[in-house]
Amino acid sequence: MNKQERFVDTGKFLSAFADEILVDCTGCGAPGVVHATWAPYRWDAHFECGNAI
Repeated sequence: MNKQERFVDTGKFLSAFADEILVDCTGCGAPGVVHATWAPYRWDAHFECGNAI
């Protein structure tokens, strides 16, 4: 499966599928991960770049 076929945007937030989402860093292109958790009335999310780990 090539990179363009991995995700089809259906309009849902990625956090609807998992609490940890693997993405490419927009700054350097390295693989990274977004961690999302539901707190009362809001989502808390943060990104960790693979180059920073």
